[in-house]
Amino acid sequence: MNKHVPRKPQSMAAFSLDEDRPKISETAFIAPNATVIGQVRLGDGVSVWPSAVIRGDKDLITIEDGSNVQDGAIEPDQCNGDARNVPVAT
Repeated sequence: MNKHVPRKPQSMAAFSLDEDRPKISETAFIAPNATVIGQVRLGDGVSVWPSAVIRGDKDLITIEDGSNVQDGAIEPDQCNGDARNVPVAT
């Protein structure tokens, strides 16, 4: 992402679940029709592409810096681990 271009506000589906709210880096991108719910942390430069779902309803899911969650991927909290600089695909 070019840091010299002002970032336009984007509509995204990031939802709290009970007391848990996603923590999303200012440099992360979430497609408007992707869904991020609950105990989720998205690091710097993370991208979440169309129709992807990241659901942290029981445990924390951390997607580390530079990673991407590809189109249509579904990541329930049973994924058991962190991702760093890797694509997450179905």
